[in-house]
Parts: sequence; structure tokens; C-alpha cells
Amino acid sequence: MHFLYECESNGHIFFQLDKNDNPENIVIGKLSNFDPFIKHFVRETIEAGGTVQIALDRNQVASCIFIFDDIERTGTVFTKSMPLFRKCMENVSNCHIYCELQDEIENEIFSILELDLANSTLNHSFSNEISLLGTDDIERITTAMSHIFPGMNQRWVETAIRNGDRCFASLYGDEITGLGWGSITGSLGHLISLGVLPRYRKLGIGTDLLYARLIWMRELSVSRAYSEISYNNTESRKIAQKAGFLETGKIYLYSIG
Repeated sequence: MHFLYECESNGHIFFQLDKNDNPENIVIGKLSNFDPFIKHFVRETIEAGGTVQIALDRNQVASCIFIFDDIERTGTVFTKSMPLFRKCMENVSNCHIYCELQDEIENEIFSILELDLANSTLNHSFSNEISLLGTDDIERITTAMSHIFPGMNQRWVETAIRNGDRCFASLYGDEITGLGWGSITGSLGHLISLGVLPRYRKLGIGTDLLYARLIWMRELSVSRAYSEISYNNTESRKIAQKAGFLETGKIYLYSIG
């Protein structure tokens, strides 16, 4: 961990984590709705070649954590402090940044959705074959994700699987037609990176991928599941709400020139 700069408005010191730094050693204050997942995010970001900056207060507690993928030019700032968020924004350009703080900059709003999985029925009839993929499938997962999410950091796929994330996919023969990821930390689950190839949309694949991941999580004693969906994505919001998800917060996506 090496020194970067000081935030003059409140005296917090920013450091950048090195690849040998252990995220478990970071003492985290209350930063975000995603606090239980932050150390997992930090580990995957570093291992996939991204950068992680943390701001420490006088007690050596992290009051801001900024993860950034240099290939995708996308990052997230976890903090309750507007001055620290703005300090992070001063040092980036040509990128997209998520944060739960709403600033005056133009942004896109995402719902933070939560499901009481322990008390959900998960009644669903599958229309498509859904498979759980693994280490042997890294190459074709990467190929499919590159088509669905152009410009993605391809190192993330192997990193995610190595750190316990799981990829569920809809298959047509040997072709991956859609996929979605699930991550578990303790008794909490996080749904990420759902996408379907354009020519296979409107076939119920996204809904099947949602329920496949939720059923998997409940079998592993996950009590609550979380997801983020853009306010602009009305179809996905309807599907999530039908499954029982409720909005518990918001996160904002800022496009920085």
C-alpha cells in the first residue's frame, strides 16, 4: 500500500493497494449497502488488474474505497462522504463511475433491490435449459461475455470463478445464448452481469437465469439476495419485482468526460 494524496477538506489520506495487500486486513467503516461484499470486490478488482484506492481516517479506518477497472474504464466509489467522493472524481476521466451518493452531475439511476430469499417461494417453470458452468468453460464464457458486454475485462472471468463466483448459462447446442453470475458472501447473495445475445431475447432466458441463480443460492442457505437494475430497464425491473425483490436503495452512474 502506497501513499497517493491527502483530502485537504477532512484530512483523510488516500492510498493505493498493491497486489500483495490482503483485503481482509482493511478495517471498513459503514460505507454502503454493499459493505458485506466490498472486500470481495476489492480482491477481484486487484486480481483482474484493476486499481483500488482507499481513504483512511486518523484511526486507520477506511472511510472511502474506490475500485476501478482500467480496461472497462468503469469503477465504484463506496463512501458516505461527499468530499471524498468528489476527490475520487477529480482524478479520473473518460470513464463511468457508480456511487450511492447523488451529486449534481448528470447521472443514471439504478435501484438496489433486495429479496428475502429465506421466505420466498421461487415458483417458476423453466422454458430454457440452464447450466452451471465452471473452470473448464472459462474460454467459452469469456467469448460469450465479449459479445454480450463489448469491451469487458476478459481477465475477470477466471478471477471471478477462482474467487467463488458462479456463472449460469442458457445453451443452444454448444452456444451460450445468455448468462448471469452469482456471488455469495456469508449468508448474502449478489446477482451480477446478466446478459442475453440479441437474437435470443424475448424467449424468457433472462427470467430463467434469475431463478436458476436464486434457487442455487437458497440451496446454499443464502438468506437475502441483492441486485442492481437501471430505472431505464423497465422489463428487468418487472421481472425482479415479480420474483419478490424490493427497492432498498439507489446507486447512481456518472459518465465522466
